[in-house]
Amino acid sequence: MTSRRYDSISAPNDTPTKLIDLNKALSTLMEDAELLRVALQLFTEEMTVLLAQCERAIQAGDLLKAAEICHTLKGAPANLSMQPLTDKAKEIG
Repeated sequence: MTSRRYDSISAPNDTPTKLIDLNKALSTLMEDAELLRVALQLFTEEMTVLLAQCERAIQAGDLLKAAEICHTLKGAPANLSMQPLTDKAKEIG
């Protein structure tokens, strides 16, 4: 199987920020592009759920639950070489 290498995926609107270091993410996943695709899909689905849960916890005044969710929000992008998202999550929580 031929591995196609990319440097990054950038944010929309030609922002120079790299959202994910694809080479590093692929390296972490033993160069398995299909596994990375699946992991990114699951990440997107999980983040949508977690963000909604965090919002509900904050609205309900359950700051302990919100803090637990924020901890997860920090770890997930780090596992996929998404440093800008990891940094933002650390700022929040």
